[in-house]
Amino acid sequence: MRKKRCPHCRITKSIDMFYRNRNTADGRSVWCGQCKRIESYNRRRKDPEMAKIIHRRSAYKHRDKRRAYSREYRKVNHDELIAYTAEYRRTHPEEIAIRNAAQYNANIEQRREYRKLYRALKPEIGRANDRKRRARARGVKECFGSKESAFVRAHWNNECAICGKTRDEEGRTLAIDHWYPLSKGYALTIKNAVLMCHSCNARKGDQYPISRFDYQTINRIEQALDMQNSAWEKMQLCSLLTN
Repeated sequence: MRKKRCPHCRITKSIDMFYRNRNTADGRSVWCGQCKRIESYNRRRKDPEMAKIIHRRSAYKHRDKRRAYSREYRKVNHDELIAYTAEYRRTHPEEIAIRNAAQYNANIEQRREYRKLYRALKPEIGRANDRKRRARARGVKECFGSKESAFVRAHWNNECAICGKTRDEEGRTLAIDHWYPLSKGYALTIKNAVLMCHSCNARKGDQYPISRFDYQTINRIEQALDMQNSAWEKMQLCSLLTN
């Protein structure tokens, strides 16, 4: 067994106790691993800011290698990591809440700008999230996703159910909303989802259709809603049969 003497602790140790180093003649570090760890710990305590800078530089230099190692580690230890995270969240709720609040307050302007940009790029998802939030606040359970949204738009031919416009006066796209209002306890479902422009949606508000539109318009839209619901059920049945 090869051995080497550490000049710091002056102890002869096995070569395996010295870190690998391509810049030395024997391919091992000059100091043993224990001495290097102690020296590194003392250096970090003496100048923590410089230690952070060095750590960030090293992490950036070896970022691809670190990411590959992290992905492989998560893949191999997936169940253990989930169990550890769940246990940590259960035993440290106050610490997590404080940390999350501090992070949110430190980046509040950045988060607002990100949300504004995200809503501009994906307005349909933003409106869907708003609907879900309002439904939760009123204790109404909704399950209306992107698949249902695309079906409703196709059924109404991307035209407002009230006036027939494809866009409003300001060029905004049409919105999917409740025919019978959420404020009265009606969830957004295929049988209760209509496509409306901004002006017609604002005109309807959170009132029943009968208080805003004439009987002819109400009958026409409710017949279309029945057809929409039937077409959706047929599509779901065909999907189940083919699968």
